[in-house]
Amino acid sequence: PGGSFVYMPSGGISGAEEYISQWKDIANEYGATFSVVDNTSASHQEKDKLLNADVSLISGGNTFQLLSNLRESGLDSVIVKLSHKQDVALAGFSADALGLTPTIAICNLPGFDENLVEINDFSGLDIVDFELFPHYQKQSHGAVLNKYRETANNQVREITDEEYISLSSYTCTPVLYG
Repeated sequence: PGGSFVYMPSGGISGAEEYISQWKDIANEYGATFSVVDNTSASHQEKDKLLNADVSLISGGNTFQLLSNLRESGLDSVIVKLSHKQDVALAGFSADALGLTPTIAICNLPGFDENLVEINDFSGLDIVDFELFPHYQKQSHGAVLNKYRETANNQVREITDEEYISLSSYTCTPVLYG
């Protein structure tokens, strides 16, 4: 109980009020202080919120938009720095879980995110050493995933909506959700 919990909606804070309220209630339930990070802002205040958090949760959404926001705000380097801290947890849902990998190239597969921001650099934050296929359903995605694996430069791990990956062998504890 206690500590500090930071929530970062993938598309910025506009339109995320429902989720902000839900995560605030969970933080309060555990006696944690709660704050929201706006990934569209390059302010020192937003960066400090992340660096001082015990638990940072970055939600899903459009992976291309998230990565673009992180790069433009400079929060991409802050998250990488956070990942090297001791005794912190960094959790990512869907889009963010993908963003923590070496590349988000998998998002170009049919049925994934639309590249609304037209980024050409698919490099992820490279915090974990594998790629991720979130929302995996064997019947729907098995053939597509197998074909992608033939050209991928990294191990690709699939994860369903009911699963998560906790990586305690890292300095911080990344927790990746489908």
